[in-house]
Amino acid sequence: KAVVSTQSTGEDGDGASEDGLDYLASLFQNADYEQIMQVHARIQEVERLRNSCKDAKSKNNHLLNELKNLNSPLAKQLFGIMSSASIHGLLTVHDTISRKDYEPKLPVINHDSDSDLEDEPHIKLVRIFKTRQELGATLKRDERGHILVGRIMHGSPADKSGLLQPADEVKEI
Repeated sequence: KAVVSTQSTGEDGDGASEDGLDYLASLFQNADYEQIMQVHARIQEVERLRNSCKDAKSKNNHLLNELKNLNSPLAKQLFGIMSSASIHGLLTVHDTISRKDYEPKLPVINHDSDSDLEDEPHIKLVRIFKTRQELGATLKRDERGHILVGRIMHGSPADKSGLLQPADEVKEI
């Protein structure tokens, strides 16, 4: 609309051609353009809402701070509900799911400075991510009290990774 009004007053401050202004004016007045802009605005709104829903716990904390200052019996009742452990757990799960934060957070292993590993040259660090399927390895204790891999189930994540073998000693999980 700004282009249309600039064109209609005859102002051509940036040296744009009249044909270019006519084209832009017709584009902005086109019904399809208006629909596209409405769709764009709706997408932006959905994205804003999606992003604002990723921190429900902090919004609940803000609500609780506001409710503390109110003397109404209903405000006290709502404070009791919203500060309960079940609501806290629900909002924690909500935030985790909305951030799509599903994978486990593993520490970064610096292979260059593992001084503990220098003393024991036969240690290998193994990372196996399991899903709903069982890991597929059994553990047993030997006569010295060390924990060893007993068996590897065929087709299991442990088998598919090829990183564990029967009789491997487990130092840490």
